[in-house]
Amino acid sequence: MDYSSYIVLPKKGELYSILYTVASKAKIVCFAGLPGVGKSLYVQQFAYMALQKNRKISILQWDDARQGFETEEVLKIYPEINGVTHAGIRKSCGLWSRKAVYDWYQLHKNDNEILILEAPLVGNRLIELGKKIEDELEPILSSDNTQFILPVPSDELRKLIISKRVRTTENPNHEMEKADAQPHVLMALYREICEVGKKLGMKKQLNEDLEYDKSFYESLYRRVLQARHVKTLFVDEAFEVNSVYDVRQKFSKLAPSIAEVSYFTSQVQEKYPTDKQLEVEVNSWYVAR
Repeated sequence: MDYSSYIVLPKKGELYSILYTVASKAKIVCFAGLPGVGKSLYVQQFAYMALQKNRKISILQWDDARQGFETEEVLKIYPEINGVTHAGIRKSCGLWSRKAVYDWYQLHKNDNEILILEAPLVGNRLIELGKKIEDELEPILSSDNTQFILPVPSDELRKLIISKRVRTTENPNHEMEKADAQPHVLMALYREICEVGKKLGMKKQLNEDLEYDKSFYESLYRRVLQARHVKTLFVDEAFEVNSVYDVRQKFSKLAPSIAEVSYFTSQVQEKYPTDKQLEVEVNSWYVAR
């Protein structure tokens, strides 16, 4: 099938060039960054490029994966509060994600399939994929075959994305949009990385009012991802598509099994028996260990 008509990025532009090259060469591609910076659009555009090359696609996405941990049993222990996923689920899902990526790689390392990861990282949302951890997966994540993509919208485009999120929150165009982070969560997460920037000595790059700034945003995420191969997509143009999720039915999704949910939740409970211990761990998500 010809997917070229679904690709809205200008073929002579830098965005297209970067994504097309990565779609040709990489085995694992992680779209990283805050909610509300356009990750889902670039996952979609990248996927169409990969499909054009007859590559089958698997995906591990934060919003999908964490829902696997939101069972009635787990939510009794780690309840959602004001629309924010509990730290215990964030940590459990992150630990599972490394196993899931390793298992996938062992099955597909010699075929043409590609794995797309979608990871906010902030607040311990799949940060385990960005950190250097001495295990069997680390040589794979740190190799040239794994590429992290960091979409960085201009200040004006970020405002446009936020305003659109307000509309889709009230009137979703796609079932998956119901799971998108709400506008107040987007703002809270940006304030969180501003606080992280202060702790990392980046105060001079911050706006006094802590509003979004593309230079600070890119610098912070590159610092967090210093153990990974990262390409930045500087974006200053809005691209219109029917829905950023309309290609997802072509993906094979990586999701935790009931046994895996139980195992990794138990691991977190055992290692962090109190909420305070858990919060200390999760709140230091940006610290390299």
